[in-house]
Amino acid sequence: MARTIRNPKLDTRSARAKLATRKAPYWTSISPGCAFGYRKGAKGGTWLAKYVRDGVRKETAIGPADDALDAGGGVLSFAKAQTDARDWFQKIEQGGDGEPDASEPYIVGKALDDYMVWFRRHRKSVRDTERAIEAHIRPALGNVEIGKLSPAMIRDWHHKLADRPARLRTKCGSEQRYRRSPTDLNEKRARKATAKYAQRRKELENRPLIRAQAFGESLNPDKLERLARYEVHLDRKFERTLALLIRLQDPRRDSGDD
Repeated sequence: MARTIRNPKLDTRSARAKLATRKAPYWTSISPGCAFGYRKGAKGGTWLAKYVRDGVRKETAIGPADDALDAGGGVLSFAKAQTDARDWFQKIEQGGDGEPDASEPYIVGKALDDYMVWFRRHRKSVRDTERAIEAHIRPALGNVEIGKLSPAMIRDWHHKLADRPARLRTKCGSEQRYRRSPTDLNEKRARKATAKYAQRRKELENRPLIRAQAFGESLNPDKLERLARYEVHLDRKFERTLALLIRLQDPRRDSGDD
């Protein structure tokens, strides 16, 4: 394995943080005609490789730099990115074009890496997206070939993801912890009661908004209650009036018979 060429401006995260953001990359010569570089953008840095030899000029992106996240899962350290750059140079020297070998299967993990290279340049929520990929997608589907990925596999993965317990905050480098599922009836009742309490509390907090939307600002519930009582009073008065009219009709019927 070739020795890693050091560069005090690029080989550490803290050193790269001091560099100015610009379009032109920061290059380090590895060998004649072969350079390894770093482009610092507003949304993160990217490792690059450039080959200029015998009238051939090629340049490619190696992968995202470990400026914010630790190396792994598509994020490359200085040494790992330089190793990948050397492999790319070797493919060109062997008569290739530096592109991935068509005989090698294109798996979901590689597609995720390519997607994140694009995502870092065009989107903002890089850290949240990388965490979701490393937590949920890559462990389950990372080694599956793209051509063999089927809707049934995606549905099965989605159902398993929904059945998995909630994730708990875990220290970096430690085994992921999950919220423990209730084991007995009392725990299930306690958790259900907590959920109902949270829902009830939310309803109480939103009650003024619901009242304002249902009744309007000019009609409050107290006025509505007084109106309801008055309506009952009118109903009873109408019943008494109707009963009186019926009694008045009875003598008329009696006089008609005579």
